[in-house]
Amino acid sequence: MTDHKEISKNSYDFAIVGSHFSALLVAYILSRTFHKKVAIIEPQDFVGGEDATIKIDNKKLLSHFSKVSASEQNLDLLHWLATNIEIDIPSDAFEFTPLTIESGKLIPFVGFGERKFSTIELFKDFSSSKNYELSSNLDAWTEHLESCFIGDIYTMAEVTSIEVENGQIKYVAINGSRNLICENLVYCLPPKSIKKLLPIDVVSHKSFQRLLKNKSYSQVRLHLLHDQDVIVEKNPFHILYGGKDDFEPIVGQFSEINSHLCSLWTCWMLTDLIDDHEHLGALLKNIKKQIKRAYPDLFDHVEFEKIIVDVDCEGSVSSDVLSKSFANIEGLWLCHSQLVENTGVIGKILAAKQTLEALQKQLNLKHEEVIIADNNPAPPP
Repeated sequence: MTDHKEISKNSYDFAIVGSHFSALLVAYILSRTFHKKVAIIEPQDFVGGEDATIKIDNKKLLSHFSKVSASEQNLDLLHWLATNIEIDIPSDAFEFTPLTIESGKLIPFVGFGERKFSTIELFKDFSSSKNYELSSNLDAWTEHLESCFIGDIYTMAEVTSIEVENGQIKYVAINGSRNLICENLVYCLPPKSIKKLLPIDVVSHKSFQRLLKNKSYSQVRLHLLHDQDVIVEKNPFHILYGGKDDFEPIVGQFSEINSHLCSLWTCWMLTDLIDDHEHLGALLKNIKKQIKRAYPDLFDHVEFEKIIVDVDCEGSVSSDVLSKSFANIEGLWLCHSQLVENTGVIGKILAAKQTLEALQKQLNLKHEEVIIADNNPAPPP
């Protein structure tokens, strides 16, 4: 890590705001493939954001779902990722029919029927019966990217304003007192949060207004570590919901990591409700209620649990936002999975890919066959 006190001494080709998987992938490729001088600006005291490894008592939990639906687009994206970070690509799709609960029994999920949930569009990547099993989890890829990145990482560094002059990025103010000079800024935090950082005349731009109209969702994740006495369906996704429309459906998956069993359960909610603590508490109770309907004794076999709220992680699509500089500001770019159609791992890969393609095309970036470092850390297992 680089001490944030040193920020003012450096200028960069690219500053990346945020350090989740998509942000690290953009930073990694800009630094290692295009050999640009890159800084990562992370407001928290650790790298990885919502994609960082989750551990309890040195036991690793399932941080993200390890399966993606089998489609040509998803396989192409995984192949693209593999050309950049050397991951193993699944060769075959497996039949993992998702399950739901009905009359106290787990049965194959065939759809929501006439039910009209507001988050129903987010479930298309979990309702497929054919899936690819990823060789490693997203957090392992995130750790790998951090270890291989060539550049400076500033933690505990919050962007407090973005300075624009004559339609061009000049610098970003960090923690209200230090300036980082950069030719290009790639903003990888939830897109709507950039509003408070830009000059007031930029906020009226039509591309920004279009962004503000996008529907945004936040994700509530329940991570569980189980003992080995519980009997569960380990392979399929579980899509669970009650008879009333008070809450959105949840999706869950069990997985064995280093010989211990863990599970991940996720529900989405409109971000407008995120500050309603009463609703958030009721939503968490509903998640556990739906799990108990499927596995009545499951919580008797839970050793630890962790709750994570990922604000503004998904959203409706503004299709051209990632394909060009934002709001006609030269050097300002966005990269976030909220701005693509897909969810989960695939959405994160796609957001990084589209942003990089725009950068390469508009800035005429060229691949260079240059050896930067002799020590290239091994890819994730």
